[in-house]
Amino acid sequence: MRVLVVPLFGDSPAIISEFMSKIEPDRIILCHTSSIRDAAHHNAEKVRFMLENKFSTLDEISVIALGCSEYPLSLGEAFSGMIVNDNKGLADDEKKSAEYHTLITQESPMGYFFGLTMLSILNPIRVYCHMSHTSLDISRTHPTDFSGDLERHHKIRRIPLFDQFDEAREWLGSRPACTRVFGWTVGWYDEDRTRYKERMWFGTSKLMDFASSVTGRVPKQSSVTTRINDIVKMPEGIRLIERNEENRNQYRITALGRSVGWIMDLTKEYPGFASIEE
Repeated sequence: MRVLVVPLFGDSPAIISEFMSKIEPDRIILCHTSSIRDAAHHNAEKVRFMLENKFSTLDEISVIALGCSEYPLSLGEAFSGMIVNDNKGLADDEKKSAEYHTLITQESPMGYFFGLTMLSILNPIRVYCHMSHTSLDISRTHPTDFSGDLERHHKIRRIPLFDQFDEAREWLGSRPACTRVFGWTVGWYDEDRTRYKERMWFGTSKLMDFASSVTGRVPKQSSVTTRINDIVKMPEGIRLIERNEENRNQYRITALGRSVGWIMDLTKEYPGFASIEE
């Protein structure tokens, strides 16, 4: 069961519809820091009513007033407690499959992310963070991301949390051949860091060229392709490399992949070829 959690702040209600098609939730929880007596809560109820009319097949859309300050510790505690309490109210089979996908914006109070971070470290509940940012802010948008499109100017990307770091590292730890190929992937991006900014795609031939340049040996293309495909097939929540659906021979590192590569320091000493075909 997927639950979409939307802290109502700024223009966050405007991006709900766009995100709905990406995760296809069963329920929506809207929340805010005001009390149920404040005007903000009445406005939130109006948002709920409009969403109910638009997405009538959802099991439930609820509004929760956290009634706390926006100070990070206070908000983080209230927000994480809200998700924990919601999970406690589920049936046992629903608890096992429940995923909470939180949609925040660049301007959302830090406490929401702080609460998700606490949950990802200390609680078995599966939580995910997705952040929306505008591609029309000329001072905060990289030129390659600045579209100038007045109609479709919001982009939503998943922000990695600590439990996803640990799970991905554990997955790699038991697969040395995949770790080697992933290390070359990170190295290829580090070679020219604009590749990160431009979110460039790569094919196995580029990866082989890079591997041979740093090790002096050319790996088998079939082995590299096999390991890349293994990484692409990782569970969605911890996927380190994604496939280009418009050109399935191209791949790209994910936000989580970039962070895991940095944390594991995979480019400090490039692995050899001994276990690439394991």
